[in-house]
Amino acid sequence: MAAVQPAIARGLVREVEVYLAGLALWALERVQAGTLAPDAADRLFTHFDLATDRLELSDDAGDLLLECHSFHHWGGEHSTDPAKVHELAERILARASGAPTAG
Repeated sequence: MAAVQPAIARGLVREVEVYLAGLALWALERVQAGTLAPDAADRLFTHFDLATDRLELSDDAGDLLLECHSFHHWGGEHSTDPAKVHELAERILARASGAPTAG
């Protein structure tokens, strides 16, 4: 989180959202590989949410953050949906790079 703190402090929403997208993809990969506990992943996004509560994130970023708050349910009915994480993260990254996005 320290890496994104300057962007949060300056209100650089695009940079914060790019960080969120990368963090979500990283956490998903690690949880799927069993190298990051689902509860630990969930805590990452709780801290991120608290740190960014004053920023107006895009709907995609808000949805991604909400999706990542379900890591603690990993393997259950209400678990984080890997396809949704990829979809939202890729849309955020494409928008930040200026690439056309679907949806």
